[in-house]
Order: sequence, then structure tokens, then C-alpha cells
Amino acid sequence: MGGLGLVMRVRVDGFDSIQLPACRYFRQVLSPLVGLAISFGLTLTSCRLTQNAVPLGKLCFRTQKPCRPQPGVGRIIVYAIVRSGGKQYKVAPQTVFSVEKLDVPVGTEHVLDDVLLVADDQRVTVGTPRVPGAAVVVKVLDQYRGKKIRGFTYKPKKNVRRRYGHRQYLTRLEVVDIRTGNGTS
Repeated sequence: MGGLGLVMRVRVDGFDSIQLPACRYFRQVLSPLVGLAISFGLTLTSCRLTQNAVPLGKLCFRTQKPCRPQPGVGRIIVYAIVRSGGKQYKVAPQTVFSVEKLDVPVGTEHVLDDVLLVADDQRVTVGTPRVPGAAVVVKVLDQYRGKKIRGFTYKPKKNVRRRYGHRQYLTRLEVVDIRTGNGTS
């Protein structure tokens, strides 16, 4: 249930130590605590990071979400900007996103080769206008129609009014692989 995680112990004069989960927002959590202690005339005697067994599902004080490791620590971040249907999408591996309808059967893989930018943890490659050799391999998850948009037009003083609706055909995609221009993925 509990794993090893960082815990911040704060001890203020006259009080027992307060245990806070250490995350990337621990400075924002600590500074109001120090300000409160100083306003009551107390001093902060110790603040140290210790390793204790705490549940990894601890919530972050600022975001109320589970504490996450810092981005880029122990993993390679790769993303690309792809153009499809006249729009640009920022995608990363295992990202699910929707584009205007592509005539591709559900369940098959498709290659989007209109890649405008590819970035990894070491460099960013910007195309002019495309990155040569770069491609994003996606899997088609679904063909569906979007939310209905209702429109209304009229001509003033002529008693001409018209209501209409529109539902866009969309394709839901999942990114399988991002191929950079230098042959690696």
C-alpha cells in the first residue's frame, strides 16, 4: 500500500513536527506556514526532507491531485505538432485526439506525415514548413459526429429568417509512435 516517498518534516517552537508530503509545490506550502509562525512570534527550528513510507497516492496541497514526479525525470519526453484538416495538434505517445474525418477504417494504423515540429529531451526540430522524414503513426479508434452547432441567419427588415444545424464528421486517433526525421522514434 505504502511506498517510499519524500516527506517534509517541519518543526516549529512549541509544537510537534508537522508532516507534509514533499512535492514540487512544497515551497508554496511552506512559506504561508512560516509566515503564520512568524506572526505568532514563533521560529522555525527545523525543516528537512526525510524518506518515510507514505502512500504514493498522497494529494498535493496546491492542486489536490496525486503528487507526480517532475517532468523529464527518468523518461524521455517526445512530442510533435501535426497538421490535419487545416488545424494543428500537439501530440505525444499514447495521446488520444480528434481530427476532421479521415477516410480510414476503424482499427487500422495511419501515418500522418504533415509534421511541423518534433521535440525530444535533447533538441527541437522545426520544419520549413515540414520536418523532412518525420511522421506520426496513429491508430484509428472511432469515426463519429461531433456536437451539434445551431445557426441562425436573417435579413433585417425583410422578414427572412433561417435556422440550421451542423454536425461535423470526426475521427478519433491514438498516437502509436512518433518518428523523428533522423530515423529514430
